[in-house]
Amino acid sequence: MAERLIADYRRIAVKGITALEQAGRHTIRVFAQVEGLCKQSMATQGEAVCCYISVEDACETGCTTACERASQNANSPSAQQDCREACLQACTRPDPSGRFSTIVIND
Repeated sequence: MAERLIADYRRIAVKGITALEQAGRHTIRVFAQVEGLCKQSMATQGEAVCCYISVEDACETGCTTACERASQNANSPSAQQDCREACLQACTRPDPSGRFSTIVIND
């Protein structure tokens, strides 16, 4: 079992949008914001030209990339996994327009 890092962030906010293109491929855009204890950072991932076979593939790539960048830039390594998990959960269940969002607050 992997050890959990002590949380070194105050808040994580993720929002994004997925879309199904004409060719049956999915696009994604993810915005992740990590508020670390000393620093905060925002990162994005996704391009309209990037296409994935399934929404799950799009979410996996988009969430992983955006959360990794935001966590590293906020100097908050423990936020990366929490951000990714929350993002994936929200991303795979978007609203009818393809939008999703979630917030994680560390108490």
